[in-house]
Amino acid sequence: MKYRSRLKQCLCIFIGLFTLAGSAQEEAKVVEVKENAPALRILCVAVLPGAENIMLASKDEAGEWTIITEEAVKIRSKFVTEWLPAEKGTMYLVKKTGDVVESLGSFIYPVNAKRLVIVLLPNVADRKYRIDVIDPSALGFSKGKALVANYSQQSAVAKLGAAMSNVESGNKVVIKPIPEENGMYRMTLGYIDDKSNPIPCYDRYVEYSEESRDFLLLFPDRRQPGFAVFSLAEFGPFE
Repeated sequence: MKYRSRLKQCLCIFIGLFTLAGSAQEEAKVVEVKENAPALRILCVAVLPGAENIMLASKDEAGEWTIITEEAVKIRSKFVTEWLPAEKGTMYLVKKTGDVVESLGSFIYPVNAKRLVIVLLPNVADRKYRIDVIDPSALGFSKGKALVANYSQQSAVAKLGAAMSNVESGNKVVIKPIPEENGMYRMTLGYIDDKSNPIPCYDRYVEYSEESRDFLLLFPDRRQPGFAVFSLAEFGPFE
């Protein structure tokens, strides 16, 4: 597909960041969000140069901007923000220079969604972000589980301890790792070759946490067969 081919071209520059991406979450400024109001967290895979300070915004019927976040939020590569206020419907990720507002990408906040996580995928050619919307409640992505999102063009297989699942290209699967008695488990991610054999390309022995939601994002890797893995753990509060 055209989108997948373009995504592959745009993300190959950032592959070095993905393979050994840390799972630690950097502390961010806490923004007050009203209880039961729409809110989201931003997971930044890799930041675009000049787009480190962003804001959330919407447009009215006349096309005028409404800035939702009172202050700019500083993001960086391998980073998850705290909860930020949001609105239902079409939203924009913007940067503001003086009175000039520039859109860095848009997405739709579903009317029936409770809270979202949006994943920022850099599009270097357009100098904008491709924004993937994740609704944890709809996916059953609660704490103690892992979300495997396959942004590559190959079918993947994920084995988290005794739990295993196939993840087709473009799909997302939520898996609850099954650890060993010592609380550790082997995290293995691989692709399916042309003979239907699973070929590992990411293998770690990690500690299971009941207090985190783990993101495992799979991207094209032009250096070798298979894919590169971006791994990051998100800690509470989740709602």
